[in-house]
Amino acid sequence: MAGTVRGSIEHRIVNTSIAGLRDLFAMIAKFFNNHPQMVRIAWQKGGPTDRLGDGRLDGLTGEANYSGQAAFGVWRWDQVGGAKIYILLQWEYANGIGSVPGNPGVMNGTYGMGIAFALDTSGGNPWNGGTANAGSDTKNGTNVWVANGGTLLVWPRSNSLGGISPTIRQYLLCLFTQVPNVAATRLHVMTDDDNLWWAIDANGTGGYDCLGFFGKYTPRSGITPTAGAGFISFSVNANENAWPSFASTAYGEATPTTDKEGGAVIVAADGVKTYAIETIGNLSSSLLQPNTLVSPAQYDQLDMVLRLVDPNVPTRYGLFGKLDAMPFVYNVPTHATNVGKTKVVFGPTPIAQYKVLMPWDGVTVPGSGGTVTGIQF
Repeated sequence: MAGTVRGSIEHRIVNTSIAGLRDLFAMIAKFFNNHPQMVRIAWQKGGPTDRLGDGRLDGLTGEANYSGQAAFGVWRWDQVGGAKIYILLQWEYANGIGSVPGNPGVMNGTYGMGIAFALDTSGGNPWNGGTANAGSDTKNGTNVWVANGGTLLVWPRSNSLGGISPTIRQYLLCLFTQVPNVAATRLHVMTDDDNLWWAIDANGTGGYDCLGFFGKYTPRSGITPTAGAGFISFSVNANENAWPSFASTAYGEATPTTDKEGGAVIVAADGVKTYAIETIGNLSSSLLQPNTLVSPAQYDQLDMVLRLVDPNVPTRYGLFGKLDAMPFVYNVPTHATNVGKTKVVFGPTPIAQYKVLMPWDGVTVPGSGGTVTGIQF
């Protein structure tokens, strides 16, 4: 769970309403388009009344070409470990995420940006839509994703066994739902060999309540994920208007009623299951951060402990691992970094609250970027 860290960070989105949402989508799409381990296999330029020119997914408002509502892209992420992860990214402002030409699609929140992940354990391509890759691809209305030689896994949880859409598999994790405002929304997105992170400051105030992850976890002793499994995802987005406590916070509902989406896989045949992130409450203390017992002083990183809480068939409960790729810290201000600026703290504004530690570029002062195009590394 390491390797080369790449990122597209410090995007400062100042446009409002539909333009700001489009620009957020464009910057993530551009990162995927330029990522050396990602290949775009399909894309839809979006509604004709909202797009300009050829509707490039990574076109910004004000440029000659930008996407319209219901635009989406599909990328294959060829991981160093051999897994092939397929990513669907889509946005919509006014008509619901599943509007034409992005139908079918469902997400918590009427408008915003959604993301889904799919994996066939054989390595086959599970995307069931068009693949002309010229801006006019559409989804298959019956099955967005299908098995192709192995067991099909689709995040979020609602697309799996016992979920609300196990056949069409049309649900997306809600990545962002609030309309970007004049206070300057800030976006960061990063990967390493196994993991993808994103963080969005929805109001430009330094409090990050839009957060997400897809990647690998470390299984507890005695648990060995089957081939192609061992991945989890979660998304906390601004529609919640609050940072979760994390203690027993569940991700990946079979029938979504909140904006905390995702899911975990241990046994591929079980599909994607609901899980909870646990914390060690007694370590929520002002006596932490930084730890002066070590030299140079370092943060006290707390494990994200993972517990299955899925009551659906097959029923799955119990601790199954931890998330090394995104540890907790406590009693630290957001935007704090380690000495080498290779790690950064994201979370809510109050000091006395759990936050998370993500990778960083080793140079940039977090929160300092002032352009929509941001910084790439």
